[in-house]
Amino acid sequence: MALTLPDTSAWLAEDVGTGDVTTLALFDERTTCKAVVLAKEPGVVCGLEAATAVYAELGVAFDPLVEEGTPVEGGSIADVEGLARGVLTGERLALNLARQRISRLASPRKDFGFGGMISGYDNEGPGFVEPFKRAFNQATIGWYWWGPEEPPETRINYQRMDASTQWCLDNGIRPKGFGYC
Repeated sequence: MALTLPDTSAWLAEDVGTGDVTTLALFDERTTCKAVVLAKEPGVVCGLEAATAVYAELGVAFDPLVEEGTPVEGGSIADVEGLARGVLTGERLALNLARQRISRLASPRKDFGFGGMISGYDNEGPGFVEPFKRAFNQATIGWYWWGPEEPPETRINYQRMDASTQWCLDNGIRPKGFGYC
């Protein structure tokens, strides 16, 4: 996303108009401040270009401490220094622009189950295992054999289900049952 100065000027004019009322009431035009942009949880850093452009328009120094696209566990992302009115005026717009680029690829592996059917494929070897582990954190375990040639009493395959569940546990994948209600 390449930002130009006219984009930033227009966005600031739309966001704050003639100025942020609270900021103007609390700080005179000479008050300076320093701030730190912090990540409170794991994620992937994004939006540095947007924040740099916004703060440059306001005459505020924005110094990234990490590169765009860097996975972080949390902590300091950037230092911000300048007139308090500029730092506070640019904060909301910089964050809103960054939000459009946020990628939380680090978090879904912990919080959100994303996966596919594993039964029958879990013995395919490293060519299957490594890509599956990179892409998914959950796998659906099939327990039912759908072949019409199988008599109903033998369609549940516990051995296959147990092997697939163990494969998931061995590979750090959360197993999930499959069934119809």
